[in-house]
Amino acid sequence: MQAGDGGASPWQNLGTLAAGQQIEVERTNGTAVRGAFIGFTDQSLSVRRKLSEIAVPRAEVDRVGLRRAGYRKYAWIGAAVGGGAGAGVGAGLGEQVANESGGDFRNLKPAIIGVSAGIGALVGALIGTAVGNRHTIVYSAR
Repeated sequence: MQAGDGGASPWQNLGTLAAGQQIEVERTNGTAVRGAFIGFTDQSLSVRRKLSEIAVPRAEVDRVGLRRAGYRKYAWIGAAVGGGAGAGVGAGLGEQVANESGGDFRNLKPAIIGVSAGIGALVGALIGTAVGNRHTIVYSAR
């Protein structure tokens, strides 16, 4: 959803947010504030970060994005899928190394599987994080 669609003022699109929803406020100076939405007025937007409340003046707000609920689960799903794929690739590589060495390196097969699974899990977690951290833009000053 792009801000400004429809007849309402883009800043008023913030009224579609519910208190407690996870948002990311990008400031005009390039920094970002992540936290739970508290509310907004014509002059500012309030966000709760840990135990403090931050009021960001409207003039400093460049964009407000709604973070997906459960966005961290995408990283775990990606890690599981990547780890499984990496283990499968590692099993194939381990078997190939064992066969080409005439059985001399057969004892390396578990290590190859483990390293491949670890690399696969890391890559999968990174991809899952990228997919899960996508935002729906609620307000944009541009």
